[in-house]
Formats: sequence, C-alpha cells, structure tokens
Amino acid sequence: MARAADAAGPGFAAFLSGQAARVAPIQNYGADDMRQIKLSMIVLAALLALTMVGLSGCSTVEGFGKDVQKGGEAIEGAADRD
Repeated sequence: MARAADAAGPGFAAFLSGQAARVAPIQNYGADDMRQIKLSMIVLAALLALTMVGLSGCSTVEGFGKDVQKGGEAIEGAADRD
C-alpha cells in the first residue's frame, strides 16, 4: 500500500523530508523593500476598509440605486445653482 506522501507527489514528499526549496528569510530584504511592502499592505488595508464601508452602506441593489439617484440629484442641484 502506498503512503499518503507518495500519492501526493514528489513535491509533498520533499516538503515532508525538509528538502523543499527554501524561501528567502525576511531579513534579506533591504530597507527600501520593507518600506514598499509596508506601503502596499497599508494601501491594501485601506482599500479593503473602503470596500467594506461601501458595501455596508447599501445592502441591496435597490439601496445602491437609491444612493446613485441621491448622488445624481446632488450633482444636478449643484449644476442648477451655478
């Protein structure tokens, strides 16, 4: 009977034996790389937060339609005043 590691393929067996490719440790990254990674993570977190806020504001398609309509009315009102 074959072992589970053999059935999963050679990559998994190498992982179990500790012979898999090593990932470069984070200490090898320079200060500029770390700044770029940090900035990317902040931007991603901000985009996710904005998406969550936006989706929670209109929980249905009807709610989204009302929000768009109110936005259009506000733009129209501002245009009429000018």
